[in-house]
Amino acid sequence: MASPATYRPFNFRTPGGPLEGADVAMARDFARTIGVRPAFVMTTWASLSDDFSASRFDIAVGGVSVDPARARLGVFSQSYARDGKRPVVRCADARRFTGIDAMDRPDVRVIVNPGGTHERFARERLARAAITVFPDNTRIFDQIIAGKADVMVTDGVEVDLQSRPHPGVLCPAEVGSPFTHFDKAWLLPRDARFAAVANRFIAAEIRNGGWAA
Repeated sequence: MASPATYRPFNFRTPGGPLEGADVAMARDFARTIGVRPAFVMTTWASLSDDFSASRFDIAVGGVSVDPARARLGVFSQSYARDGKRPVVRCADARRFTGIDAMDRPDVRVIVNPGGTHERFARERLARAAITVFPDNTRIFDQIIAGKADVMVTDGVEVDLQSRPHPGVLCPAEVGSPFTHFDKAWLLPRDARFAAVANRFIAAEIRNGGWAA
């Protein structure tokens, strides 16, 4: 199993601490259910697809967005969450960045983590803005707080989660609705029997409240 370990609440690791997160807990339960011992392999959002293609791991977990490019490499499990991309900004700018047009300007500093769907969105939809690729997703929001970047377009769950510990400092931008809509799922090998087992497990976790917990 592979996880980038940089995306709360799905997967993360505090310095010197164990790998944690909702996806990590569910993946451990899945391994126990099928009678194997889980081994977690660290990857990055930039290298996840290449690592999966090279068979460096069997399953990618940790808030992986269902994406056509990734779907060509394997199969996605049943979805366990739906989300959409929204901007997070300094609270003083919450009413400034209310849409793509307000952000897609040369004087706007957009920050992204490398290689994932956030960078792809920025390259495609915010091409006129000044885009900075910041390598550490665990500290990327500090760059906005410090005034070194203006906005990051990320998954809505991350916007809300990162805004909460910084009241009055970091806020969701006041957009009318998410810019995109997508599912979160596990990326699995092309094995119909294995995928069916994984899907039954995820469906049961959703049904019995395990995922929500």
